[in-house]
Amino acid sequence: MHKILENYLESQSLLGSKLSVWSLVVTIFGDAIVPRGGVLRLGALQQITDHIGISNNALRTAMSRLASDGWLERQRLGRASFYNPSAMAASENKEASDIIYRFFPADWNGNWLFAVSTGSEGFCPANRAKLHLADFAFQNRKLAIAPDYRFSGEGNLNFNSAGISVFEARSLGINNTNELLDSLHFHHDCIELYRQFSVSAEKLLIELNKSREVSGLDALLLRLLLLHQWRRIVLKDVRWPRELRSPDWPGFSAQSLIREIYHRLLTPSEAWLSQLDATPEGLLPSAPETLIARFEH
Repeated sequence: MHKILENYLESQSLLGSKLSVWSLVVTIFGDAIVPRGGVLRLGALQQITDHIGISNNALRTAMSRLASDGWLERQRLGRASFYNPSAMAASENKEASDIIYRFFPADWNGNWLFAVSTGSEGFCPANRAKLHLADFAFQNRKLAIAPDYRFSGEGNLNFNSAGISVFEARSLGINNTNELLDSLHFHHDCIELYRQFSVSAEKLLIELNKSREVSGLDALLLRLLLLHQWRRIVLKDVRWPRELRSPDWPGFSAQSLIREIYHRLLTPSEAWLSQLDATPEGLLPSAPETLIARFEH
């Protein structure tokens, strides 16, 4: 194991980050395997997870959970097991990828959407999850707010959802946007997480700049672990236009760091994946050229 990878793993432990094996598997498939066809041999996956000390028993338990939850599908050919994301997982992965690899939606037109719960108890868990994926932030249990960027083709929400009424509005008079943002529950939740991410990412970038090129499996795992930390933050946050963020919002520096480090690690990690015996036919399909567009606008 390269010293840089070892140091990065240690830094995540010091931050109190617990590495969930099933969640890491989701990151591995979503970031590295789905773009190359989506099928992975269990033995090939073990090559990746063994490198950071994940036991085969822990990996098999995680794979069993993901299969029983309907996220992965399993195929046996002889003594080998192959896994691929289900249709449900593929849809979820596409939605998540739009958030993980794209920092902001298209330019905002200044309009707002207000979602109001029609139930006396407020939004049910399913509708809260749906609103969050549509970039709504909650002011209280019955009101959620989002900038309206439907005009850009980004979309916001299926407005036919039971239990939700959605209204379009535009600010009149003095625009107390900062006061509005301060009243929303999303605004402060992720700030410390972005700061923590930047601390560990800055240290990683310094080490990469001092060292010779990190190659092969070490580069892949640094890329995956970095993205794993990143996705835990951005999937909790909402994608609001830049003009609704304060100039000192720590997400800006975090975005710059992950863009630079991810692209630094992309070529050597993809080269390692290209020689991996991972599918029933042998090697993984070639990486698509679209990978280079991740984190770029």
